[in-house]
Amino acid sequence: MHEFQAGLAALWATALIFLYFYALVLLARMSVRRLYPMLTALAGFGAFLIVQLLMRTDRRPSPLLCIPLILLTLLAAAVFRRIRIIRRSKLSVVSIKECFDTLPAGLCVYFPEGLSKIVNPSMSRICRDATGAALSNAAMFWQQLTESTLPCSISGGEKPIIRLPDGRAYGFARYEAALDGAPIYELIASDITEEYRLTEELEEKQARVKAINTRLKALHSELKYVIMEKEVLQIKVRIHDNLGQALLLARRWLSDPSCVNREEMFRMWKDNIRLLEQEDREEWQTPYFVNCQRAKLLGIRLVTEGTLPTEDPLIPVIDTAIAVHTMNVRRHADGDCATIRTVDTGSAYELRFTNNGKPPAKDMQPAGGLRNVARAAAEIGGSMEISADPVFEMRLTLPKLKAHPYSPPYLTIIRNEPDCNAAPDKEKRGTPHGI
Repeated sequence: MHEFQAGLAALWATALIFLYFYALVLLARMSVRRLYPMLTALAGFGAFLIVQLLMRTDRRPSPLLCIPLILLTLLAAAVFRRIRIIRRSKLSVVSIKECFDTLPAGLCVYFPEGLSKIVNPSMSRICRDATGAALSNAAMFWQQLTESTLPCSISGGEKPIIRLPDGRAYGFARYEAALDGAPIYELIASDITEEYRLTEELEEKQARVKAINTRLKALHSELKYVIMEKEVLQIKVRIHDNLGQALLLARRWLSDPSCVNREEMFRMWKDNIRLLEQEDREEWQTPYFVNCQRAKLLGIRLVTEGTLPTEDPLIPVIDTAIAVHTMNVRRHADGDCATIRTVDTGSAYELRFTNNGKPPAKDMQPAGGLRNVARAAAEIGGSMEISADPVFEMRLTLPKLKAHPYSPPYLTIIRNEPDCNAAPDKEKRGTPHGI
């Protein structure tokens, strides 16, 4: 029985020898001061002496031998605890490598010819997701990034950005250093997914704000002309009232000249006649002026080829077409130039509206403003056609009409009186084409 106890004690002491030897190796790698390695070596030598003592005695081992074994075991636990504390608090080659590998950012250090000296797992994963292959030539990978030749590239240059298929975005930066007198490069990939998402949202909001500001400027300009029109209407109402008073005075004077001041009546008639003789319009009252200014505020350059019709019945239709066309160029085509070509065919006017923006879908269906233009053209016997191949074009065909002598500009009312001797023909009013 004593042989079993001696073997068990010898095995215990042998295990302590190996533990202390491993501790010496760790302390040497961490360059710890001499005190801890010396204590570890002495403890290991003590365990070796105990093994030798157990192997040379034929008697039963003394129970007191367990005391040094327990003390050596506790000392081994304290040494390894100290090694753990030193490893956490002191930098070493191993700790730097572990930190390098656990960083979320991609890091790659390579020579000018493209041979990588060290690459962490994050950079290897990013390169594999971006190119579909492992990072074998870092210089070629950097060239692909700067030239934006990768399918996931967003921008190139010295600060390239890529966006992987899973939505992650990375920004790259390269720094030059020297190693043993030779140049070496450090490539860093930073995760900018959240920043890129916020930037996209900000750009989208800025685009919406810009469009709203442009429309507000146009509306503000239109408001000015609306106020002017309101003032002109008030003047017309006052002239109407003055004419009514003059007519009443003239009627009373014809019936009883003695009850009306003749000089006052003549003065009132002269004032009214002088106001009616002023037929010159202000610049803002001229045809198409308001919508031309509105296009300018929207950032649209309006180019006209030929002379736009000035017949009163056609002005509201063409004015509406200009407003709809310039707004569609800004809102849908993302262009900055609208062109109107006018051709006088003799019996009608043909107006072609084009722009320099992107063309719409070939199977587009007119809606909203385009339908209103087609309806207005049909009401005066004209027609509208649109095409999207190869570019967008709206063609208005308007007949030559004469204004009603009592119809003011922009308020012309066209009535198609039926012929009493002929059957009504609905086709004479015209229908919009392409709608």
